[in-house]
Amino acid sequence: MVWYQDKHQLHLGDGCRYHVQFDASKTATPPSVLYLRIKNTERSGVRAVHLLSGPFTFYCHVVPVNYDHRVKFNQGEDPEVKFKYQVKPGKSFNMKLLLNANSELRDRPGVYQWDIDILSMIVISKRPTVTYEMVIGPNPAELKMVTSISSQVESAPKLETDPITVKKLHTDEIWATPPRDPSKDIHLVILTHGIFSNVTDDLLYVRDQIVEHATDNVLVRGYEGNRGKTERGVERQGRRVGAYVLELIDSYHGRITKLSFIGHSLGGLVQLYAIKYMLLSRGDDYFTKNNIELDNFVCLASPLLGILTEMSFIISWFLDLGSLGKTGRDLTLAKKHSLWGGEDDTTSRPFLETLPDEPLETALRSFNHRTVYANAVNDGIVPLRTSAILYLDYGALGDVNKIKENQQLDTAKHDVTKVTTNDEHQVEEVPYESSQTESQDATLEASPIKRRLRHDMTRKELRVLAMSGRGIDPNSDDSSEFTSDRTDDDEEEYTFNIPPKASSVQSALNSLINPVPSMSFVTDPSSRDPVIFHDKYYCFKETPQIPESKTVIMSRVFQNKDWKLKKQVKIASKYHSAGCTWRKVLVNLPPDAHNNIVVRRRFANGFGWGVIDHMTENLFCKNAGSSPPPAKQTEEISNSPPKL
Repeated sequence: MVWYQDKHQLHLGDGCRYHVQFDASKTATPPSVLYLRIKNTERSGVRAVHLLSGPFTFYCHVVPVNYDHRVKFNQGEDPEVKFKYQVKPGKSFNMKLLLNANSELRDRPGVYQWDIDILSMIVISKRPTVTYEMVIGPNPAELKMVTSISSQVESAPKLETDPITVKKLHTDEIWATPPRDPSKDIHLVILTHGIFSNVTDDLLYVRDQIVEHATDNVLVRGYEGNRGKTERGVERQGRRVGAYVLELIDSYHGRITKLSFIGHSLGGLVQLYAIKYMLLSRGDDYFTKNNIELDNFVCLASPLLGILTEMSFIISWFLDLGSLGKTGRDLTLAKKHSLWGGEDDTTSRPFLETLPDEPLETALRSFNHRTVYANAVNDGIVPLRTSAILYLDYGALGDVNKIKENQQLDTAKHDVTKVTTNDEHQVEEVPYESSQTESQDATLEASPIKRRLRHDMTRKELRVLAMSGRGIDPNSDDSSEFTSDRTDDDEEEYTFNIPPKASSVQSALNSLINPVPSMSFVTDPSSRDPVIFHDKYYCFKETPQIPESKTVIMSRVFQNKDWKLKKQVKIASKYHSAGCTWRKVLVNLPPDAHNNIVVRRRFANGFGWGVIDHMTENLFCKNAGSSPPPAKQTEEISNSPPKL
């Protein structure tokens, strides 16, 4: 006997969500367990060609209705929360659905519910499909027999007396959910995906958490037209996203009064250009004229400075040649971009260098919150230097190399501090924070590099020291401790750490073969290591400058890294213009950190739950997070960075 059967074909970015309910009153003898079987009906022979157009696999998970990852979940010997990162062609996912307190609806005794997500794992092309078949019934042997028959009809006939009721939602339907109260003012939240990614599947978890926990009347949307086209350049993708947002705002006829952007990876750059495109096409006063408040601008592991310094020469060279299309050239700062509407169109600069220019610079300052989340380790795709916009407080950071050895970082609630360019600690290039409490200091021991005088420092250490500033706590009214200056003649000992270089090859492999959370991690919050270890506001009255090299012109040809670093400093300086305060949150995630940070798949990338929890609680829940001090106060307590 089969109580429910469904067959569905998934494309790139497709997925289905099932809300399965079982009413025990509709059976003479209610069972204690049901059986679920989900089979990938693709032929196993397609595995060999999946690198070209696949993979022809799907992700799936099953949870009882009362599961919440924030609360300890008690289960018996049979797992009630189960997931599979990739169900391969010809393979099946099998599970027992237990009828107990974990699955029983609290307001409807005798009715049990489970939620099932099935998401495509196809990466690049929109043409391939992966087909699955899902069946539910009381007998596992019968389910296996049904799925083995290739000629099975798409869905079994259902009777009104069937004990199973299933509500099936395609990802398009999930993303089309209206705000809680369409008659009230709407807070529009735009999500933007990265390269080789899509918004409907890869940002589904972020969307769900914002909808569930935001206190505003939120409308969460994302542009789907760039999936499968992410190699066509940041500008082209940004234009499309910007046009989509403008059309969306127009369709609500003035009811959208607040706007936020969240971008993962390349999506951070795409949403920057989307904002710029909106202002260039509708006028610099578009948001003011339409009474739209710019609330949150968030980037999660975004290469805001490009990736040219993080890649080997060979990889960078292939990107310059266009192996990743225009996007690759944008990220290596090789693509030349004529200024939009400039007086001299012959003047051209790398696209990422022109991106922060007006009108975007003013628009960024208009946001209530500007936040970046950056992986400290295990992300060779978008490493710390570029995702944290270069400047970090090295003096308050521990040794990044120690993170992998010691996972116990920050068990207490982390205070948000503000980083300025003064006092004994300095904002640097690639950071890690030693904690601010005694317990944190005892737990995470730094192994710093110490130098007595500047002339004793290595060239690399001088560059790091030049990019530094000090933090203060915006929750504290006492700012006197942050007013001390440091001069070039100070004899004090400088302590900071040179961060490790991430491996892009290893990160790529981790995305294919990544560790997944254990069952204790999934069911017990106390078993999870804290992921947030550095959370501060950063602002500058003046931005640091890299000292000029004393080498002759010919030798500069061989100083490629110095040239690249200066380019990144120039871009970072634009983002840190006066009055533009950034909240920088550093996280410690296991591989695949680049996808874990956005929880690409709810359980397979569950190591990033703490990051998304932090974002929703601090940015989308009223009075949950602290706000940066006003720009006027910032200027009063900020000092100029050290000049080398």
